[in-house]
Amino acid sequence: MVDTPYQQIITDYTRSWTLLLGYDDQTLESVTQPQAGMQALVWEEVMVAIDAFKQHLMARGEASDLFARLRGDGLASALA
Repeated sequence: MVDTPYQQIITDYTRSWTLLLGYDDQTLESVTQPQAGMQALVWEEVMVAIDAFKQHLMARGEASDLFARLRGDGLASALA
């Protein structure tokens, strides 16, 4: 099975999303060794990916305009 571009975005950033969730939930543990190939997420790229995913879901009737609306600066803080 071939991933769609949207699935690939999610797959590529699975660990990052998990880290962001851990940050939001304040359940992160100390990382003792960096992983090879890790890159910082770039705000603009993240927002483009989120918007593309939102548009995809909206086109399928699986999300409304409320999906992925930013609340406060939590995401920006996590990416900093």
